[in-house]
Amino acid sequence: MDISTQVYNKIVELNKGTVLMHSDLMNGFSFPFRDRSHLLSQHMNKLLSICSGVDLWMPTFNYDFCKGIAYDIYKTPSAVGALTEYFRKHHAAWRTCVPVFSFAGVGLEPVFDLHSVLNPFGKGSAFDKLYKSDSLLMHYGSGIYSSTILHYAEYTSGTLVYRYDKLFSGSVICANGASLPVDVKFHVRPLNRHLEYDWDKIEKDLVSNGITTLLHYESTRIIICEIKKLIDFWKERLQADQLYFLDIKSKGWVEPLLQKLGRPFIINDFETL
Repeated sequence: MDISTQVYNKIVELNKGTVLMHSDLMNGFSFPFRDRSHLLSQHMNKLLSICSGVDLWMPTFNYDFCKGIAYDIYKTPSAVGALTEYFRKHHAAWRTCVPVFSFAGVGLEPVFDLHSVLNPFGKGSAFDKLYKSDSLLMHYGSGIYSSTILHYAEYTSGTLVYRYDKLFSGSVICANGASLPVDVKFHVRPLNRHLEYDWDKIEKDLVSNGITTLLHYESTRIIICEIKKLIDFWKERLQADQLYFLDIKSKGWVEPLLQKLGRPFIINDFETL
């Protein structure tokens, strides 16, 4: 049985309605190809075939909004990989209206309210919808280190102390060309400080606890897991150790500073407003 069939069978077995897919073509399927466009089309057509019968989401993140540049739902490119931009331009039926952490997809389009402060990791966010609908996370050639949904686990765990909220104001250019002012708030890492995660430990814990399924053949590497099971597992770990995600170097300065402050970090600790 080839690996694409194994992936298809696993998605059918888990029987979820939506798949969130991160990608890295270096460790995806192998195809003969004529040029870059042909290669991208082969990857995308195979993945759409594998995910037939379910809604497919891909991240189309772009951080220019944080630099004061308007987010155009239809024109702002994805900055997280060639396949995500190809999907956005050639296959996606919709793209979410939330700046920075946007998604494109096929299937049922999620709805968001732009008339309030948006938190891409909070209640009602895309990640929240994926969690509550018990969707699947699939890493097509990419590693757990690109699981942005980790920040949803951090934020909703109630234990987050080493990042702080920051507000970004700008505008969203909608389908009719109208520009709508919006505020986006999410938790950021301390400015000019080392804050990294221990991805080796994180991935090993997921494997040893049966949270993820790894399918691989030669250079192809695919990880699949249930988002609700993943988030619940991470929240349990964070309840036991609020610095669980951090690597040793990060813990080396975060822990003593938290003890000194006697509270979680706030923006004034690291940035002059």
